[in-house]
Amino acid sequence: MNPDFFTNGNTVYTPTEQRMIDSICQNYTDFSYLTIGQLAAQLGVSEATVSRFVRHAGYSDFKEMRAALLSAHASETPAGKLSQTLQETKSGSVADIFTRQQQYLQKTLLYLDDAQMEAAVSAVLGAKNIYLYGKGASAGLAQIFAFRLNRFGIAVHLLPSGGSEIFEQLVNITADDLVIVFGFQKTPREAAVLLNHKKEAGYGTILITSRLYQEENLPADIRLFVYRGENQEYHSMTTAMTLVDALVLLTAQRMEGASFEKLSRLYRLKEKYRHDIPR
Repeated sequence: MNPDFFTNGNTVYTPTEQRMIDSICQNYTDFSYLTIGQLAAQLGVSEATVSRFVRHAGYSDFKEMRAALLSAHASETPAGKLSQTLQETKSGSVADIFTRQQQYLQKTLLYLDDAQMEAAVSAVLGAKNIYLYGKGASAGLAQIFAFRLNRFGIAVHLLPSGGSEIFEQLVNITADDLVIVFGFQKTPREAAVLLNHKKEAGYGTILITSRLYQEENLPADIRLFVYRGENQEYHSMTTAMTLVDALVLLTAQRMEGASFEKLSRLYRLKEKYRHDIPR
C-alpha cells in the first residue's frame, strides 16, 4: 500500500501517526481484516489514538478509512496503474507522454531541496567508498549511478538487492563511507536495515524517495525527493534518472579538472587496447 494515500492537503502527521501509516502500508493484507481494537493492540497504541489518526487523515471513522483503503488498493497493482495512466493520457501520443514526464519533473523540482542536493554532492566527494542499494526497477538506477561515478575514479560498490547476502558487505562499511539507498513508496526491508545500521557503524546515508515526510524508522542524513506519479498511476523512472544525472554532473563540476582527467585516461586506455577489445 502506498503511504501517499494518507496525504491530505497540508496535513502534518505526528511521529506516532507516521509510524502507524508505515505499519499499515507495510502490512496491508493483515490490516484489511483487523478491527480498530486489534489494530491498536498491534501498533501498541490506544483505540483513542487510532481514532484521532483516522479523523486527522480526513475520515469520519475507522470503517470509512478501511473501505477507502480497500478501494485504493484495487488500483495499485502494476496492471491497474498502467491502465489508469493510459486512460489519463489524452490521445496516447508520444507528445502526451512526454508532457506528463515534464509535469513530473516540475513537481520534483518544486519539492527538491537545493541544500540537500549540495549536501549529497559533498557527501559523495567526501566518502572513501560509496555503497549503492536498489531493488527491482531501482537496481537499474543504482547500476547506472555506479557506472558514472566509477568513471570519475570514485570507489563504488553495488549492494545485493535482497536476502542475507547484504550482510557480507554491510560488515565492511565504515564511518568513512556513504550508503545511498533508493526507496520510493515501499522501502525494502534491506534498505531499512542499511539506514538504521548507520547508528552503530557511523557511515553517511542518502535516501532517494517519493515520500515527503521523514519516517522515524528510516533515518537518513540526506533525503532527496522525486515525484513519480500518483498512487494509482504507472510510476515513471524519468525523474529518478534525472536526479541521478544531476548528481553525476554536479559531482563532475565540483571535481573540476580531476573528472576530465579520469575520463581522458579511460579514453587512452581504450585506444591502446582497441585491437584486442574493440569498442
